[in-house]
Formats: sequence, C-alpha cells, structure tokens
Amino acid sequence: MLIFLMCLCFLHFPFSSKVLALKLEGKFFLPLTLFTLPFLFSQDEKIMEEIPDRLESKLSKSAWETFSALGDGKVELLTLGAIYLLPQEYHRQSVHLAFKSMIKASLYTWILKVSFGRARPYEKEKGFFGPSLTHHSFPSGHTATIFAIAKVFGERYKIKKATYLLATLTGVSRVILKKHYPTDVIAGALVGYLAGEEVLNNNGGDGRVIFLPDKEGPKLLVSLKW
Repeated sequence: MLIFLMCLCFLHFPFSSKVLALKLEGKFFLPLTLFTLPFLFSQDEKIMEEIPDRLESKLSKSAWETFSALGDGKVELLTLGAIYLLPQEYHRQSVHLAFKSMIKASLYTWILKVSFGRARPYEKEKGFFGPSLTHHSFPSGHTATIFAIAKVFGERYKIKKATYLLATLTGVSRVILKKHYPTDVIAGALVGYLAGEEVLNNNGGDGRVIFLPDKEGPKLLVSLKW
C-alpha cells in the first residue's frame, strides 16, 4: 500500500490545489488538485505505526539496509566514479550530469531540511520546528539524490523502469527503517526528479521546486518545462 501511494504521488497524482502548480512554458500556472500529500501528512504517524513492520517482514532488515545504502552519498560517489572509469565518453558525460543532479538535489534538500526542521520518526519530539539545525527529516536526502541520479541514467540509457524501481525501493527503505516519514520520501522523490529534469533540460533548464512553510505543513510549488 505504501509503495502504491508513493508511486501515485511521484506520477503527479493529485495532492491539493494549493500545494502544487505546474508552470507550462513560462506562460501560465496550471493548478493541480494534488490532495494525496496533505492527506499523508495527517496519516504519517498512523502509517509509521502499521506499515513498516508489515513490509519489513517481506524482506530482511539487512536487505532494506542495502537498499537504503544506495541513497548514501559515499556509495553514490563510488558508483559514479566506477562508471566514469569506463572508456566511452558517453558514460563520462552521463556521470557528469548525474553528479550535477545529485549536487543540486543535495543542496535543495539541505535548504529544505533546515527551513522546515521536521523531527525524525524516532525522535521524541514530533512535528516541524524550522528553521532548525537539529531536525532534518523533511525531505529525505537519500531519496532525493537517488531519484536525481535515476532520472539522468534512466533517460540516457533508456532504463527508467529499473532506475526508478531502485530509487523507489531506496525511498521505501527509509520508511521501513524509520528514518523518514512517507511524506519525507515523497517530497524527496519530487526534489530529486526535478533536479534531474533541470540538468537534462538544456543543461539546467527551467525546472523549479519551492516549498513554502505553513503551520499545517509545507506547501509545494513546482514549475516544469513542458
């Protein structure tokens, strides 16, 4: 159920009309009735109580930790470095774009983490306390960087199903291991995807993602080159 909801959200399933808008060709904003994210914000605690234990039983904890490691910066850099050593120039160009996407996603998520200061699921305090240098749950950095890389490699090597599957499993693992709430992962996936889109579109095109603080939870504004 969690994986299904995350996939729907990533594929621009409705969240809330005040939460997301797409800027098409820089000419107008198209409001989307994206209601899933606000709904999940209200259900985060309940989901964390019920779903992680159920999904953890499907795979061993070590397997989920392996998926989680795919979003670790050190692992990502080592993987990109190994690919860069391949002789073909196309691989090196792909690594360059993936690295740029990863850096952009990392920068965006760090700014958002500090701005919103959301406590992690395992912390006693709950909620948003931003700006904060101690609470860094929203959005998921592991998910953002792996989706940024998945976007680049998926597009350039025509293996989007495989790369997005690995990225999604990485995001789900962060919930299973109780490092993040589902909405942290969904937001991270959006940030990463848009970072990759931004790099691929004219080497840093028109993609933008903006999260606006709000007492009821973050509001999201996204612009994409259509």
